[in-house]
Amino acid sequence: MKRLERRFTILFAIGVVMKCGACTETPEAKSRFLSSFQARDVIEKSYVSPDGAADIKISGGETSVLLGERRTYHRDDRAELSISQSDAPMFLQRIREQIEQRLQSSGCKITDAGSGEDSHSIGYTDGKIHGWIDIWGLGVGGRYKLVIGVTEN
Repeated sequence: MKRLERRFTILFAIGVVMKCGACTETPEAKSRFLSSFQARDVIEKSYVSPDGAADIKISGGETSVLLGERRTYHRDDRAELSISQSDAPMFLQRIREQIEQRLQSSGCKITDAGSGEDSHSIGYTDGKIHGWIDIWGLGVGGRYKLVIGVTEN
C-alpha cells in the first residue's frame, strides 16, 4: 500500500510541475501574415472558372509544436477545383502573387523565392519569425489539386 501511495504522490508531483511549467511558458506568436491568412480568399481571387461557376472544395488544418523554447506552426490548405492543364501555370502564378502581396501588406519581408514546373516557394521573415510557403498543384482526372503549406518558427 505504501508503495502505491508513493507512486501516486510522485505522479501527482510530476503533474503539478508540468501544469505550472505550462502556465508560465509564453509561446512565440505567429507572424502577422499567418495570423490573418485565409487560403480561400487567395484561391477565390486567383481562380477563373472555365464555366463561370466556382466549384472549389477547400480543406485544411493547422498544427503547432513546442520544442524547447521554440514553437513551430504548420498550416496546410488543400483545394480541389476544375482548371485546364494549360491554365494551371498562370493560376499558380496568380496564387503566388496574391500570397506575396499579403506577405508584404502584413509587414513581412520576402527573403527567398523559387519556382518549379508545378510549384512555387517563398521564404519570409516577420521580426524574429522565419517562415516558408510551398505552393504546388497537380491535375488529376479532370480535377486540379492545389496545396498551400506554410511553416514558420
